[in-house]
Amino acid sequence: MKRNVTLALDEELLHRARIVCQKKRTTLTRVIRDRLEDLVRQNEEYQSAMERIIARMKERPIKVGKKTWTREELHAR
Repeated sequence: MKRNVTLALDEELLHRARIVCQKKRTTLTRVIRDRLEDLVRQNEEYQSAMERIIARMKERPIKVGKKTWTREELHAR
């Protein structure tokens, strides 16, 4: 189901955006819809990747050996 949304945009931005849309033979509605779909898709892909990483980290926890250095040794110049 599609719903209408009201946006408050600066007049100059709206004017320039309409010119871009006209040159690309598309509508402002289409451009905004496409950008929002991309934003949502990227967020979903990021969340999915993070969930996979966390699951893998739980499957194979990292084992770290005993510390064999001091802070001073690390920062020695």
